[in-house]
Amino acid sequence: MDKKLKRYRQNLGRRTGLHFPRFHSEADHRAPFLALLQDPGKSGAEKTGVCCPLTNNDGTSRRQRRIIFGIIKLEPKHIVFWNFYAAYEDKKHPRCAKVDWAVEIERLIAMMPNLKAVLAFGGPAWRGMRDVCLPRGVALLGAPHPGDRGVLPDPKLAEAKIERAWRMAKELQNLSDEGVNVKHLAGARFLRHATVRNLI
Repeated sequence: MDKKLKRYRQNLGRRTGLHFPRFHSEADHRAPFLALLQDPGKSGAEKTGVCCPLTNNDGTSRRQRRIIFGIIKLEPKHIVFWNFYAAYEDKKHPRCAKVDWAVEIERLIAMMPNLKAVLAFGGPAWRGMRDVCLPRGVALLGAPHPGDRGVLPDPKLAEAKIERAWRMAKELQNLSDEGVNVKHLAGARFLRHATVRNLI
């Protein structure tokens, strides 16, 4: 595991007294994308102890694998997978209620110097991100939660929105690789506002 991400997780546990899944083995703090789901409860992370669709085999992970690695053709090292409410404990747990999760996500983002986009999947993650101050030039993309219940009532439509969010993220990466300074793109600002529609 990336040493900086490992240290972030350890410090998060010390600060909160809560328990967290591990980052996946290929996670790199220099990755261009941070993918946030809601929480690790009732997911593959409860069985494997790892926050990653490559490791887990629940519906959420299978759908993410097919879209991210099969259709969009990204590599695991390009993405840090995490949860907005990152602890295994329920959000109503007394210790969870005392945590400012937006600040904790800001701490994680501050460790990612090459970050191009944060992808928030599902309403709780998207609403939580409203309190996060993103660095200039980092886009916030929203999409439905990729879990079996999250894609209801129209899985095809929901999956199309998830795929679109990842395509926009990859386009930001491509622009950066081509030498375009995305910090000055009006489109990056547009993405932060336009993606509200993706959750409808």
